[in-house]
Amino acid sequence: MLSRHLCEAVKATRNQSLIYRSCLPALQIRNTSTTTTSKGQAISISNLTPSANLEPNQRPKLDLTFEDSKTAFKSKSTLELLRGYLVFQLCSLNFLVNNQKTLLSISRKVLGKKLFSQLMKMTFYGHFVAGEDQNEIRKNVENMMKYGVKSILDYSAEEDLASENSVKDKNEEFTNVTSGSKKYFDPSEFQSDKNKKIFMDCIDAVSNVTHQTGIAAVKVTSLVRPALLLKLSSFISQLKQLENHFDLLKWDDIMKMSDQDFENLFNRTKNLENLNFTQSELGELRNMFERIDEIVKHAVDKNVRVFVDAEQTYFQDAIHRITVEIMRKYNRNRCVVLNTYQNYLKSAYDTLKKDIEIASKENCYFGAKLVRGAYMEQERERAMQMGYEDPINESYEATTKMYEKSLIYCLEEIKKNPLGRISVMVASHNEATVKFAVEKMTEYNIKPDERIICFGQLLGMCDYISFYLGGVGYSVYKYVPYGPVEEVLPYLSRRATENRGIFEKVQKEKRLLLTEIKRRMLSFD
Repeated sequence: MLSRHLCEAVKATRNQSLIYRSCLPALQIRNTSTTTTSKGQAISISNLTPSANLEPNQRPKLDLTFEDSKTAFKSKSTLELLRGYLVFQLCSLNFLVNNQKTLLSISRKVLGKKLFSQLMKMTFYGHFVAGEDQNEIRKNVENMMKYGVKSILDYSAEEDLASENSVKDKNEEFTNVTSGSKKYFDPSEFQSDKNKKIFMDCIDAVSNVTHQTGIAAVKVTSLVRPALLLKLSSFISQLKQLENHFDLLKWDDIMKMSDQDFENLFNRTKNLENLNFTQSELGELRNMFERIDEIVKHAVDKNVRVFVDAEQTYFQDAIHRITVEIMRKYNRNRCVVLNTYQNYLKSAYDTLKKDIEIASKENCYFGAKLVRGAYMEQERERAMQMGYEDPINESYEATTKMYEKSLIYCLEEIKKNPLGRISVMVASHNEATVKFAVEKMTEYNIKPDERIICFGQLLGMCDYISFYLGGVGYSVYKYVPYGPVEEVLPYLSRRATENRGIFEKVQKEKRLLLTEIKRRMLSFD
């Protein structure tokens, strides 16, 4: 039934578009194709970002009502607007979101792989994913750059780690908890090496496709067995409580350490329950450190920045510690590595404050991506099952206050330090949070063209905010997933679940989409 309804909806959408194109030529926006040299060399950035090149007094006046549908959707064709409206309508249906895995599986079986892939590209995949490879995503990325919006590239082929339940781990807790997390492909060392190569290819894509204006996203859970990462995280957490501090040694020291010294570093686990590391596990940890180091070195060589994504709290002590250490090493001359701070966590502000203090003490650059967080239901369920305090703020309002408190602290530190020493991405789909950030930038006299505060949203979400801010001169990024249709479906499924609340609140975006569609139907300018 889903397949039939989707096919009918897409067919109707395509027919409407054909009618518009034949009867109303003015509906089609200006040609968004890009020009390259005869050798396929990238054209200059100045030709791609006219909004950024305009003098401040030439840019449109800032309107924080975000009601300017013409500016917001200038980068989109009418067909893309129609598709976006259809997708948001479907994503607003609880039945569809709650049963999406089953419905997608049935649709794939009924339609066959080829037709199913085409349907996805005409609907959900086409709206939320930029393409399958570097060649396919180039057009989308360069088109966004024309309108002042840059890209965070993420090769988003991933697999639900439920399959890792078959792995026999000595500690059942470490095995079971990973079933709810995500990782690309499977947990073997061989696959972790493949994932490293994927991240390095993604860095190449950022360098080539975005002309070094973009950022690459990295997930640590794809570079080691999540069960082992959890064990490392528990080790760090318990040592912090036992010794009231924990220093894993500086990154250079870890990378140069002999096998015996590396083993001695973790010998303290003998005093900790269930945390003795085997020789095999120590080898895996060393391999993980080496993979991360290779990835960041490659980013430095390609002049590309890297975001380390935050994940579930039970991984986060390890992920956070690793990220701080690589920031210490690689952020000496500029901000290469940026950390992610989940403000739905009660500990978010204290963690952020401590990390900025470390960066100041170590005389290195600091970069932060501020997010609300994406694993609330999973985190609370685990806390209840295992009998520890819920790490999540008690309400959405409390999370908003935490987010604003974190942002204000960053702004205060930005003003205390040399320009560019601290940079922040406000990664939020909440219009009120974006308004708050813009207003605080004005209050702290931080100009949009200084590029030390930027904004970020997912591809296909909140375009009326992203492209409007990009059009008036603010630094804006879209989180741009790419990868083969079949391999990206788990990503789309996860995003649908994580953003359930957002999809229920897209009334304004749908209204603005309809407003712009109607405007184009009735306008010939």
